[in-house]
Amino acid sequence: VTVLNAGRGHFEPIETTPPERVREMLEVNFLGVLHGVQAAIPIFRARGAGQIVLVGSVVGKRALPSLGAYSAAKAAVGSLAETLRIELAGSGIDVTLVLPGSTETEFHGAASGPRRRGPLGWVQSADTGAGAIARAIRRPRREVYPTPGAWAMAVLNELAPGVVDWAVRRAGRP
Repeated sequence: VTVLNAGRGHFEPIETTPPERVREMLEVNFLGVLHGVQAAIPIFRARGAGQIVLVGSVVGKRALPSLGAYSAAKAAVGSLAETLRIELAGSGIDVTLVLPGSTETEFHGAASGPRRRGPLGWVQSADTGAGAIARAIRRPRREVYPTPGAWAMAVLNELAPGVVDWAVRRAGRP
C-alpha cells in the first residue's frame, strides 16, 4: 500500500495569484503525488498486487473562491485517480481517491496568500481523515469522503451547481 498526500495551500483570488504560486501548487500538490505513483506502480506490478491511495480534496470536486490554484491541483489528483483506475484495471492494483474537506492540521497556518485563514465549513479532525484512509485500505473503494459534509458538497455540486454557487456566495467567502 502507498498513501500519497501532498498539501500546500495558497489563499488568493485567481485574478491576483502570481503564476509562480500556481506553479508551486501544481508542483507540490499534483506532481509530488504523481512522482510517488510512478515510483510505486513498478513495485506493485512486480508483486501482481497493491493499492494506491491518493489524498485529494473535496475542493478538487468543487472549487472555492481564493482557493483556485489549490483546487486546480487537487482536481488534477482526482483526474489522475480516474486515469489510473482504467490504466491499472486487471493488474491487481487498486486505486482509491480520498476527498477530505477542511481538516484541523498545520495546513492553514503554513499556507500563503493574503486571504489565508483557518479551517472553514465542516471541519474534520486529522483522526477522521486517517480513519477514512485506514478503512479504504481494508476495503478498497474508488472514492472515499471522510465526512458527510464533504460528500454532500460534492454530490450537491453535481446535481445543482447553481445552488452551491449561491450557497458559497451567501456564506461570504471572498
